[in-house]
Amino acid sequence: MTNKNAFVQQARTLLATLYRERGRAEIVATDVLGSTLSINFNGAPIEFWDAILREADAQTKLGDLLAYARRDYSGNPHLQQLARDWAQLSVAGAPATPSRPISQPQPAVVSLAWHEDLPLRFDRAETRAIEEALVARYGQDMMGMLQVTQHATTAGVPAGGIAPMTPPNLYPRELMKAARNANKLVAFLDAILQSADAAAIATKIRTALLSVGADYGALSTMPTFATWRSGDDSVPLSSSSAKERVVNASAGFFATTTMRRHLAEAEARVARITVGGRENGTGFLVGRDLLLTNWHVVESVSASAPGVAQFDFVVPAAGELRALREVAFADAWLLASSAYDSDANERSDDGPNEGKWDYALVRLAEPVGEQPIGADRSATTDPRGWYSLVRSALVFDANDAILVVGHPEGRAMEFSFAAPSGARLTKHQTRLRYRTNTEAGSSGSPVFDKDWRVVALHHAAGPSHDDTWNQGVPVWKIVEHLHSSAPNLVLA
Repeated sequence: MTNKNAFVQQARTLLATLYRERGRAEIVATDVLGSTLSINFNGAPIEFWDAILREADAQTKLGDLLAYARRDYSGNPHLQQLARDWAQLSVAGAPATPSRPISQPQPAVVSLAWHEDLPLRFDRAETRAIEEALVARYGQDMMGMLQVTQHATTAGVPAGGIAPMTPPNLYPRELMKAARNANKLVAFLDAILQSADAAAIATKIRTALLSVGADYGALSTMPTFATWRSGDDSVPLSSSSAKERVVNASAGFFATTTMRRHLAEAEARVARITVGGRENGTGFLVGRDLLLTNWHVVESVSASAPGVAQFDFVVPAAGELRALREVAFADAWLLASSAYDSDANERSDDGPNEGKWDYALVRLAEPVGEQPIGADRSATTDPRGWYSLVRSALVFDANDAILVVGHPEGRAMEFSFAAPSGARLTKHQTRLRYRTNTEAGSSGSPVFDKDWRVVALHHAAGPSHDDTWNQGVPVWKIVEHLHSSAPNLVLA
């Protein structure tokens, strides 16, 4: 191997053979690259792998992509040869090809707890340890696959999206990903630990987590937690105290430190939007200079009625308002948008049909996401950062917790919370409905699940005769629309 171009061509041919199915290719690309909005997966395998490799090169992640494939196909001699070629190229300092994206994607952020990562990161010791424990028990043959699938079903994990003919040794990883995407990973592990297989698997999981010093986080809400962590096998794993009881397992518990951290992030990233000087709604950062909000919030923006994002409009504990950080919309501010549907369709039981997403992706005049929190741009405080958007469809349960952070009635930032929230997708899967409180001015607010993933863009209330729900647009639908309407755009 003498140059990078030859290496990329051979890697493309090999990876297009190993990961021919679009679904598996998307999983690999998402795990390694984070955002895949710039990649079109509708072509032949050789075409979308060409795009994946170009993006990996732009992000300096060709080595990471190769390491991922070697993990899946550890005995493949062609991958081993590519690894040797890559090592030689790395030593030689092969130049990177020019980057195509509008801006570089945000590096993946490691959560406090391994099971909070989205997507799951299998380069973390805790995640890899759990996977290896599951592979040792369930990843050896078809019988093991059937057993672990039953546990996933018990936990409400949708396994239908896993590629057919997935090898047994890769199947536990795909189930873990599916469980995390459905916000059911904790329930999935709990189902395993309460099953007849517990004796064979509990010690492996306990040892794996204790050996790497995992942050248990939400795992501590599992009914089995105290028993299997302590190693007391004399107590049935399914036992529980008669004096205390978890009445809503989906709601779980919140660590106070975790809640403070996520609220601090929201205070920095959520903004009140004004149009022509009047409060008009809420928006939130999804890139260093990108703001997501509703189309109906900004559709009246014009030269005579400019749009402005007001950050830091919060009331601290001392009771004095902070200085606002106002950031104007850029001259060419509208990058992508989709209109809302008729009032009748929006509030119908089925929800609107595909294609009406009521969103606007706004370019701001400054990269405020990279700038320090507060009005002083020369400060040494942490940068604001921005939210990543869920790409894969999620599954909701009526008992799930749903949170909304925004500026109801234009007030200083507030958050509302409901658990059970009655969360459900409409028949057409185009709106998420919930019983979390909102008011005028909440339009464009981020809607979070209990793990503080942005799962929807709040945009409307229910019909006046039935004010039992509010609704938002599922963010993966917005991502899909962005992928088709602005294929070269990277949210960063």
